[in-house]
Amino acid sequence: KKRGGLKLVELKGKLYALGGFDGNSWLNTVEYYDPEKDRWEFKTSMKNEYNQFGAVNFENKIYVVGWKTSEVYHPEEDRWEEIPHPNECQFGRSLVVFKGKLVVIGGVVGEVKEWKGISTVQYYDFADRVWKTGQDMNIPRCYHAAAVISNSQPFNL
Repeated sequence: KKRGGLKLVELKGKLYALGGFDGNSWLNTVEYYDPEKDRWEFKTSMKNEYNQFGAVNFENKIYVVGWKTSEVYHPEEDRWEEIPHPNECQFGRSLVVFKGKLVVIGGVVGEVKEWKGISTVQYYDFADRVWKTGQDMNIPRCYHAAAVISNSQPFNL
């Protein structure tokens, strides 16, 4: 299905196309590509719709952090589970894995016509199942790319 704003995540040699926007509405669909079979299949849909969100593979699960909701995908059970959401509602953020933690970086807050970029960095504490505040970036960023190079530090563009 045609769409924008989706995320593509690799998990165990397969590709997962998640959510997005089809021109009319946000999507919760999950499509799975198996390169050995050269075929796309649908998997269980996410519990919520997502567009312009963060998604990563961490410890053989897919984590999704959206505007107001967050979820984790358990591939062995083909099941989504909601998880706690970062403290500050954000759209247009980046999500990376850094030193064994999920890290959300930047994003926007405010009403649609008054969005403003933020410099907030938050990380998920798996033991306590809560999001904690990290050190803010020196400048606000939104709709940006982020990556980690050899677990040294997140790099933002």
